[in-house]
Amino acid sequence: MTAELGWSNQQLYIASDDIPGFSRGKRFLDDHAVRLEISRRDQLAKKLSLNSFYQLRASFAQPEDRSRIINVIFLSLNYDITPKLQLGLDYQFAAANFTQQTRTDLYHQVLTRLTYTTFRNAQLSVYGGFSSGSSTASGINFDGFLLGVGLSVNLTLF
Repeated sequence: MTAELGWSNQQLYIASDDIPGFSRGKRFLDDHAVRLEISRRDQLAKKLSLNSFYQLRASFAQPEDRSRIINVIFLSLNYDITPKLQLGLDYQFAAANFTQQTRTDLYHQVLTRLTYTTFRNAQLSVYGGFSSGSSTASGINFDGFLLGVGLSVNLTLF
């Protein structure tokens, strides 16, 4: 079991002129977040493990109406096909309560994932699944399919 306290900053910009009222290159979100994560790994069988974590995140954003408190629960069931190849089934639930407006978002995501460890500190993943959810704000739709490729690199500092 591990615990982590961290900070992150996310800045989002408009990528194209396709959104009415916004010009390309304009920043529409500056989000500073403080988070507490508690995670654990349970070995269920020789090649089967369950990773789980809970995250509490306080997000302070500009514009201020995007500030929120987020609770995240993540579960990942993993099967080691070979020492370098892993099959995973991931589930994530997130609840976001906005602090400057009356809005609550609930989000679910289910993914299947195939991960290959390319080098000691690098992994390549291919994943697919779906998301669903609800929001008290009109016009927000979380329902959709997800398909992607990810590269993860861990750099040891100490």
